[in-house]
Amino acid sequence: MRRIFFYMIGIVLFMSLSHNIFAQWAENKNAREDALYARVLQGGETVVLDGVEDAIWANADSVVVGYGQTKYLPGSGYDLWAGTSVPGDSANAVFKCLYKAPYMYLLYKVVDKSVGGWKWDNASGFDGIIMSFKDNTLNHSWVEAWDKRMEHFYTWGYNWAYSDSFPNANILHGASPLYMGNAAVAGGEEGWRNPAQQERWSAVTVVNGISMDSLPDVGWISEHRINVDSLGFNLDRSGDVLPFSFSMFDSDGGLDSNNANNRWNRTWWGCPWNENWYYSALFIDPNVTTATSGSPIPPVDYTIPHLRQAQTITVDGDLGEWQTDNALHFRAKYGDEAAFDLINGTGAWASGYQETSWNSFPTVVDNPEVDYWVTFDDANLYVSAKVTDLIVTVPGPGSRKDGITFFMTPRVYLNGNGIFPSKLLTVNVDSAGAGQAGNDLVALADTSGVEFALQLGPGTNVNDITQPDSGYTVELKIPFAAFAYPVNLGDSVVFIGGLVNDIDVFDDINSNYYAKAWWFTQQAGQHGPAWVALGPAIGPNGVDDKVPVPLSIELLGNYPNPFNPSTKIKYSVNVNADVTLSVFNILGQRVSIMNKSNVQAGNDEFNFNSTGLSSGVYLYQLKVKNLSNSQVIDTKVSKMVLLK
Repeated sequence: MRRIFFYMIGIVLFMSLSHNIFAQWAENKNAREDALYARVLQGGETVVLDGVEDAIWANADSVVVGYGQTKYLPGSGYDLWAGTSVPGDSANAVFKCLYKAPYMYLLYKVVDKSVGGWKWDNASGFDGIIMSFKDNTLNHSWVEAWDKRMEHFYTWGYNWAYSDSFPNANILHGASPLYMGNAAVAGGEEGWRNPAQQERWSAVTVVNGISMDSLPDVGWISEHRINVDSLGFNLDRSGDVLPFSFSMFDSDGGLDSNNANNRWNRTWWGCPWNENWYYSALFIDPNVTTATSGSPIPPVDYTIPHLRQAQTITVDGDLGEWQTDNALHFRAKYGDEAAFDLINGTGAWASGYQETSWNSFPTVVDNPEVDYWVTFDDANLYVSAKVTDLIVTVPGPGSRKDGITFFMTPRVYLNGNGIFPSKLLTVNVDSAGAGQAGNDLVALADTSGVEFALQLGPGTNVNDITQPDSGYTVELKIPFAAFAYPVNLGDSVVFIGGLVNDIDVFDDINSNYYAKAWWFTQQAGQHGPAWVALGPAIGPNGVDDKVPVPLSIELLGNYPNPFNPSTKIKYSVNVNADVTLSVFNILGQRVSIMNKSNVQAGNDEFNFNSTGLSSGVYLYQLKVKNLSNSQVIDTKVSKMVLLK
């Protein structure tokens, strides 16, 4: 019976991997492929760790991964280390999660015809799962890219981990995986682990077949219980976002005497390892439970407003024409712990600051600081940056320069492993105080129509340390077409980040330093961009704007989203009307109602305040009464997220 069950898993996996969930442009413009709600268990509900998918797991949302098919935006993917991949039997798995304080429960259903493996080499390999969480108890100062992670490596790699104790695989038939990774949670075999390690992480795995032999298997189910309280997240009281990723290793035929049958590959959701690469997000909200109907959609990190009507931007480095109240604004400042903590989504851990190894880390006296603003029109993304810098310096040795880097991810899969690597649009201050293209901007400015400009701030003299400088400003115009967006912008999602580099030199060369601060993204590749939606313009139009009467009654969404404590809910009406806004919790209970009388045809908004409400997902809808004929129309229902 169990074998039939695993065959059914295989059929479900194959159908799932063939489905359009891997389409490059998501059908639902609000959908996120890098995030999942870990539904909260209620009352006496619990998960029994027995390696069996009990009925409670039917209430959990899931992610499906598979070699050659894992193309979740923007960092998930796959790769091949040895042999050739086999459709339906190459790192194929279903992942589910549930939460009940203080534990996160994880389930993996894996189709695998050869369970086990034991060595780390190109000829064999082993099966296993790297699960990585971020430690939220630490500050935002970084030394290495793999800082601040808590790795849980569950693996059959006995020879890799303990080569002296396990020189051959014959003594391991039927063995369970090892607990490896960070010392606080690992320990090796179950019997070797201390009570503290067992409390922080425990697991049970059931193999349909026999692990660590050369006979064919069907697959395995693995259940995990992980205590996440020690990671510093506020999960039980008001909800939180838990940065998480897993990488599924699959070795087949490693114990076969015929090496030609050996294969080793992997697939991952979020990040293949455990460094500061792109982490997916587990959203925990007390209002999203096992009883919640449907599949709640985790919110985007931020929204970029469209340029207002008749507004234009000339790329010259002068920010005077920017309407900063109608742009996404974010800041990165060296040492500003409190501000980093307030960044949405996984940005609260991915963002940070760093002094690089130069002159034995002298004291940073002029903290790198940058403010970014981002807006767009139908064809281009516009970016401005204002850098506050008391010592603007000519380029130093190697890559040490004053400058900014705006990260943007092209919407093109990287052939071979399904990821979306970011491009670095770097503008540095050159020796004459002008803007100089760096990294990917060099080619993009030459061939793809990307424009940039830099302007020194008042009183700024490059490399003159006798008088304080004010800094510099940068503008970028980035055609969407240069990043493979279609004319209609597809799912209207962009993946971005921002960084400032600062080199300061002094008469005493031992005081020279090089430091940086960043928002979400700090390096090339698929490192941690924000998931950002392109949205409507904010607020009233200018007095000279000519706003046409809308063609229909439409709910236009809310900004910001997520929000705390208030958000603007925008809509358009094509008739004079009385308009009623109703807000509901996830259970369908109305928690707020607001009315506006005699609204004139055009665009308008409600300012919704969440006072008295707890964090969670809320639904809202408009009821519009046409004043000319008393006809009442209900709009669609939209979602918003309150994060306190």
